[in-house]
Amino acid sequence: MFLTVHRFIANIATLNAAILGSLVFPHPYHLVDLSPWPAMTSLSLLCLACGLVLYFHQYPAGGLLLCVALVTLAYAASLWWRDVIRESTLGFHTSRVKEGLHLGMILFIVSEAVFFVGVRRRAAIHAVGEITTCTVFA
Repeated sequence: MFLTVHRFIANIATLNAAILGSLVFPHPYHLVDLSPWPAMTSLSLLCLACGLVLYFHQYPAGGLLLCVALVTLAYAASLWWRDVIRESTLGFHTSRVKEGLHLGMILFIVSEAVFFVGVRRRAAIHAVGEITTCTVFA
């Protein structure tokens, strides 16, 4: 079953590469179609934040909203990545687009590392503090 699906996708990718290879694009970038996944992701993140606040304040609907938001977020993210993988498989990602995705991931990882180092450094500075002893000479 898996090999059949894999061959089918490979045949579609080969066919699309042949079709796209014959087309002339005015630029090396892939302009994506409109997608509902960014809006759905942002709304689920809003519901996640609201559900977290309600859950921390022990409202009865907080846990339910939190669970629904997590499921919706996972659903939207999986479908969004499905579209990205489909675009890549069908040959829409040129070498320039792949370079941009690669550079974007590297910059994201570097920014997270810099943020983590900054937080750890700030926490280490404030956690130690100065301990003073007050001695009174009588």
